Amino acid sequence: MLLQSNMIKRITASGGGDLEAKTGESLRVKRIECIPSAADDYLTVTVDRVTLAYYRVKGKAGNHLSTILTSYLKRNLIEYLNNMGINMSIPVAEGQTLTVKRAAETGNVMIIYDRFTAGDVKATDINGSDSKLYNFLQYAKVGTVPVASGDALIDTALTPAEFPDFPCGKVVPARHVIELLGIVGCPFVDAVSAGNNFATTFMKLVKDREVLFDTDRNGIPFDGQDAAATGIVYGSNFSLIAPYTEV
Repeated sequence: MLLQSNMIKRITASGGGDLEAKTGESLRVKRIECIPSAADDYLTVTVDRVTLAYYRVKGKAGNHLSTILTSYLKRNLIEYLNNMGINMSIPVAEGQTLTVKRAAETGNVMIIYDRFTAGDVKATDINGSDSKLYNFLQYAKVGTVPVASGDALIDTALTPAEFPDFPCGKVVPARHVIELLGIVGCPFVDAVSAGNNFATTFMKLVKDREVLFDTDRNGIPFDGQDAAATGIVYGSNFSLIAPYTEV
């Protein structure tokens, strides 16, 4: 039975903090929002020491857990995915503790959750510490800096070792099935001077040598080209793939 909805836990301590499901209750975390500090980069969420979520909160392409601030429009990836029918909630069963880990300095993390009676939320629920089904973000990058025009392989995972490395140059682990639900990313140009640069043009997905989604075999438009750029510029042109961060 739902006891109370839209509960708030604010964490300001250095390094993060905890949210405990006390005796007689269970919790379901619906959203996490973060105002990053100077040293923040990624936020890690664990339940009883099991890593369940990993989100970028600061960096060149922005914050995936943004909140409402006067300086920009809010874009929160957890909220967006939940609204799209992709369950990113985190169950915290009776007696379990959810821990948020971040940079070792004071900060601002808001956890929004619903409170239920004990047993309504279980560790075996989707995204739970004992679940066999997880929805998670796989952060990745190109492992080798390109030196000429051509395809660059996104082959280096940035997520913790608890998560599989697929699709970063690795196959799906044995006895597992992984469904790719979507892609976020930020097209960019890196210029030494105007007219002397390299930039993204397409995001190409290849399965068994077949280029997906495009019969011309170019891929999904991911164009960061800008002939006038004199440094690194993000989101400078046209793309069907966006970073879904604050603007």
